[in-house]
Amino acid sequence: MDISKDASNCGACAKKCSGSNICLAGSCACTLDFASAVSYPTSGIHTASVAIAELSGDSQADVVVTSWYGVDVFINQGNGVLGANSFYFTGTTPLSVAVRDVNGDGKPDLAVANYEDSTVSVLLNQGNGTFAPKVDYPAGDHPESVALGDLNGDGKTDMAVANAYAGTLSVLINQGSGNFSAKVDYTTGATPSALAIGDLNGDGKADLAVGNSYDKTVSVLLNQGNGTFAPKVDYPAGDNPQTVALGDFNGDGKIDLVEGNYWDHTVSVFMNQGNGILAAKVDYVTGGGLPISVAPGDLNGDGRTDLAVATADYSVRVLVNNGNGTFASSLDFGVGWGNTSTRSVALGDLNGDGKPDLAVADSGNSSVSVLISSCN
Repeated sequence: MDISKDASNCGACAKKCSGSNICLAGSCACTLDFASAVSYPTSGIHTASVAIAELSGDSQADVVVTSWYGVDVFINQGNGVLGANSFYFTGTTPLSVAVRDVNGDGKPDLAVANYEDSTVSVLLNQGNGTFAPKVDYPAGDHPESVALGDLNGDGKTDMAVANAYAGTLSVLINQGSGNFSAKVDYTTGATPSALAIGDLNGDGKADLAVGNSYDKTVSVLLNQGNGTFAPKVDYPAGDNPQTVALGDFNGDGKIDLVEGNYWDHTVSVFMNQGNGILAAKVDYVTGGGLPISVAPGDLNGDGRTDLAVATADYSVRVLVNNGNGTFASSLDFGVGWGNTSTRSVALGDLNGDGKPDLAVADSGNSSVSVLISSCN
C-alpha cells in the first residue's frame, strides 16, 4: 500500500495531491480535520436529531434539528454561518427528523417521529425554507425513528417509522400531494430504535433495515415489489444498537450496513453478500464513546465511504475507510465541554467548498454545533 506525504510518490494522484496530503492505494486523501465547533442555541431543550438539506432554494445547505416540542430550522447565511432559528411545533419529544420532497414540488419537506405522542408529523416546505403547520399521522407505540423513500415504486416519497414500544415498523404510503395512507405494521425485534431505507438485494426496490436495541439484533425486511415487505431476517448485533445506516463500504456496488452499539462502545459493519444477505458483523471501537448516531460519507476526499459517529459524550468520532470496507482507528473531534451530550450527527457541505462538514445535535447544551471541514 502506497502511503506518502510526497505528491511525487503518488503516481496517478500526483496531479491533484498537494504536499500536505497523503496518497493511499492510488487515491488522494486530504489530512482530515475540522475547525472548532460553533454552537447555535435551539428553542427547546433535549435536541435529539439533526439533518442537513437545502431548504430555502438558495443552493446553500441548511440545518434542521429536533428539540422537545418541535424542530428548529437554521438557514445558511453563507460560508457555513447559520442564521437565527425558526421554530415549528411538532408532537411531544420528537426524536427523529427526515428530509425529502414528499409532495412533488421539488422542495424538501420534513417528517418527524414524535416519541411521546405516537405520531409522525409532516411539515411541508412553503418554498423559501419556511414550513406550513404540521399534519399528524398515527404511528405505532412510541416511534423513535423515521425514514423517507419511495417504497412502492410510484415515484412518490413514502414513510417508514420504527415503533420502540410496539416492536413494529409502520409503513405509510404517499397518496400524492404529501398525504399518507394509514399505517401498515410489520414485526421487528424488541424495541426497534433505528431505521434506514435502501436497496439491499439489488432489485431496484427500497428495503428496510431496523436496529433492535433490546434484542441486540438488526432486522432486514425485503421489499416484495409493491411497498409490502417480507418477514424480517435477523442478524446478531452488539449491545443496544441505537443507530443504523447504509452505504457501499467496500466499493463492490452492493449496499452494506453499519450500526452503533451503545453499551459496547463499538460500531458494527455488515458486508452485503448479495441478494440482501449480510455477513457476520465486524466491530470497530469508537474510542470509549457511546455511539448513538452514525452518518456515512466521504470525509477525506478519497472516494471511499467513511463513518462519522456521534457519541453520547462531547465528541464525534470518525472512522476512515481503508479502501476495502475495513476502517482505521477512530479519530476524535470535540464538540464541546461541560453539560454536553452529542445525540446525532449529519454530513453536508455547509460552506460551499465541496467538502462535507458536520452538524451535531447537542442535547446537554440544547444547541446544534457546526464543525467546518479543514481537510486540505
